[in-house]
Amino acid sequence: MTLDELVGNGMGADRFIEQLVEPLLYDKYRGMPIVGYGDPTGRVRSSTDETTCYDSLKKHNFHWVKECHTNAPLARIGAVEYYLTRLIDNAQPGFLLSPNCQMLREGFNGGYRRKEDGTIDKNNPYTHPHDALQYGSLYTLWKHNRAAANALPTKRNRTNHVPASSAGY
Repeated sequence: MTLDELVGNGMGADRFIEQLVEPLLYDKYRGMPIVGYGDPTGRVRSSTDETTCYDSLKKHNFHWVKECHTNAPLARIGAVEYYLTRLIDNAQPGFLLSPNCQMLREGFNGGYRRKEDGTIDKNNPYTHPHDALQYGSLYTLWKHNRAAANALPTKRNRTNHVPASSAGY
């Protein structure tokens, strides 16, 4: 479920964190476990002061925001599609979007789009919210797959299996 979105047009990372992220987290999600998964290009240094977006996050004690393993559009879009097309718990949707997420909703309704050459149209206001949703979806899908893989029997955690045919049945 996507509960909130933050869009900071024309803001640098520090101002975005101070004016939008910190107030939302403090007012609405204080005490809750929070994770973050961001664009790997956030490691690119600014030409004006040589800092990165991840430097700004660390400066504000957001050490829990990790760099995503990829920024490949197909992987990111595929992660969102996984949840959009999934039904869980008695045929309930695998993806829920809060009414608070107006930019994401408008993006799903045609605002977020590709150009004729197949690349993502980066010149519209829906790109950044959808990119953020894609990174979050990649994270949750990775965690889900990791948990599922850990639940599989391994040499260390499986019990000795005795086939029924050899047990005298």
